[in-house]
Amino acid sequence: MSDLSEKYYNIAMSKFKLEDYKGAIEDFDEAIRLNPKHADSYLARAITKNKIDDHAGAIEDFNAAGELGNTEAYEFAEQLKK
Repeated sequence: MSDLSEKYYNIAMSKFKLEDYKGAIEDFDEAIRLNPKHADSYLARAITKNKIDDHAGAIEDFNAAGELGNTEAYEFAEQLKK
C-alpha cells in the first residue's frame, strides 16, 4: 500500500473509532482511490457503511474485499443479504 493510502486508511480507522462514520467513509474512499487493490480498506468501509445502514453499499464493499483475497468478507456479505 502506498504511504499516502496507508495514512488515509489509518485516519479513517481513527474516525471510525470516534463514530465519525461519514468522515471515515470519505477517507476510506480516498485510500481506495490511491490503492484500489487494498482489501482491508474495502472491508473497513463495508463495516462502516453497515453502521449507517447502507447495506447495499456494504455488500458491494464486502464482495470487493472478497475478490481481492479476503474470503471472510463474502461471509459478511451473505449475512447482510438475509
